[in-house]
Amino acid sequence: PKILPHDHVAPEYRDSFHVLLLQEIDRYSTLIDTILEGLKVYQEAEQGKCLMTEELERMRYSLAEGRVPKAWKDRCYYSNKQLGEWLADLTIGFGLLTSGFDR
Repeated sequence: PKILPHDHVAPEYRDSFHVLLLQEIDRYSTLIDTILEGLKVYQEAEQGKCLMTEELERMRYSLAEGRVPKAWKDRCYYSNKQLGEWLADLTIGFGLLTSGFDR
């Protein structure tokens, strides 16, 4: 799901700052979609509803070791942080991007 579709932004607010903000929102949306879809498929594989692929195995090992899975890293900025710190940063960033739109 998109955090804020572009068609909700009035043309007068499409200056360079707002374009950058929309790009960041798109990046977060793509990352969150990737995380949610990966966890959903992983859960289905654990329940035997689909095959456990090599990518899902790698994700399982990364999560068990407290590391950010590669599929998630490929869709975000570079970070050496462990999974817990990385998720905390993700939550903060997501909150900063969406806080102005809740009002």
